[in-house]
Amino acid sequence: MKTESNNLFAIAAIALIALAPWMFGSRTPTATAATTTTTENPRTISVRGDAEVRVVPDEVILTLGVETSDDNLQTAKKINDKTVKQVVDTIKSFDVPDEHIKLEYLYIDQTRCYSCLSGDYVIRKTIVVSLRDLSKFEDLITETISAGVTNLHDVEFRTTELRKYKDQARGLAIEAAQEKARDLAKGVDQKLGVPISIHEDYVSSYSGYSSWWGSYYGNNAYAQNVVQEIASGDTSSLDGALPGQISVRAQISVSFELKE
Repeated sequence: MKTESNNLFAIAAIALIALAPWMFGSRTPTATAATTTTTENPRTISVRGDAEVRVVPDEVILTLGVETSDDNLQTAKKINDKTVKQVVDTIKSFDVPDEHIKLEYLYIDQTRCYSCLSGDYVIRKTIVVSLRDLSKFEDLITETISAGVTNLHDVEFRTTELRKYKDQARGLAIEAAQEKARDLAKGVDQKLGVPISIHEDYVSSYSGYSSWWGSYYGNNAYAQNVVQEIASGDTSSLDGALPGQISVRAQISVSFELKE
């Protein structure tokens, strides 16, 4: 009996020793658990790269308006139609093809027009012109105003290769982000690893002539910036009066893994 009691006591003591770490919270993490945690939460560095490509336009879009008025609606309409035809004929005299001339809006206002010389009925029609020969830009505006244009609603310079320059700006932004991340990692004695995430914030284009209100480019103090100027089209005939460049901009955010 005493021998059995001694054996039971020994078994209980062994079990107690085996359970002691769990009971008193003194478990030690294994190497496998530590490795998993590191893999799930790698050390990273996040940067943003900005790039801007400035392009000389090869196309200008003009939005013109013709406004006429008269006491009689039919008369006001006939005057407007006649004036619009004169304007269109003037535009065609600059070798602008028919498919680049569009009549977009017709607006009839029956209320009194206080800015008009006379009449209760006001007719407004909008003409949109796509001009590829920029050397004719100023003369075309001058001649169409003489032909009857009353409003110059918008002047927007464009490039017919916008997709090409958007892709180029995006590539430059990625390079700028990678360069900045490499410099920052080097500053803290680390090496740049593989990219963890890449996010395109935006890719946009802007013509300085497309708005009366100018532009706002934001604060790029925390981004690596690249500006590249590219000439496109034949500008030799513009006599130095080069129209404003188009700004094609891209912004990319990238997170990289850090290595020792």
